[in-house]
Amino acid sequence: MKLRKGGSNWVDGDRFFDRVDDIAALEEQVRDGAHTLLTAQRRMGKTSLVRELLRRLGNGEDFEPIFVDLESAMDPADAIAEIGACSQSAQGVWHQVKSVFANMPAAVFDQIETLSVADVKAKLRGGMSEGTWPQKGNRLLAALAENERPVVLAMDELPILVNRLLRGKQGEGDITPRGRQAADEFLSWLRYNAQTHRSRIILIVSGSVGLEPILQQAGLSAHANVFSPFNLKP
Repeated sequence: MKLRKGGSNWVDGDRFFDRVDDIAALEEQVRDGAHTLLTAQRRMGKTSLVRELLRRLGNGEDFEPIFVDLESAMDPADAIAEIGACSQSAQGVWHQVKSVFANMPAAVFDQIETLSVADVKAKLRGGMSEGTWPQKGNRLLAALAENERPVVLAMDELPILVNRLLRGKQGEGDITPRGRQAADEFLSWLRYNAQTHRSRIILIVSGSVGLEPILQQAGLSAHANVFSPFNLKP
């Protein structure tokens, strides 16, 4: 089984229109502190809806929005680095994030604010290994939770990463015991932090493929229980 990204391009500004009821309902879930699993058919505008919501929330004073695209992430350490790098754009968060990676050379942080998100991710990724990502990830989300405003953390293409963990970097073939263990460890980490930092970090998970079918195939459906479903209809 190989899962491919739908290839959609998100829209914003004047190109984003309609979806008034959808964006209002999604915002209500966020304001209620619910972690959300956004599902829909492909090409229904999930990414555009989430980005527009984050833009609106960012214009207010209630939340700190962070958008993370995990399409290129190959393992949990990549995901942690991606979250850390994307936090650079959020006011009031970046200085807390830097403290998590304080073991990096000072010269790196002297120039890091002039680098692209991809370059920042590479710097942060270089300081992690297969055995250290849970600790770094816990410290990273704890730092975000300490922000003055609650953080809305949107993770796009999470199902692609989970499928890679289960089946290998190409996302093909059968689910292996080692792959299932890796996916279980990562999803357990995510669920733990979602529960620990509830109301301080609000998650929105989406993807061009569904997360729940992947979890059902792997026998890991319980990990979806932390999320409230939000079905985006045509």
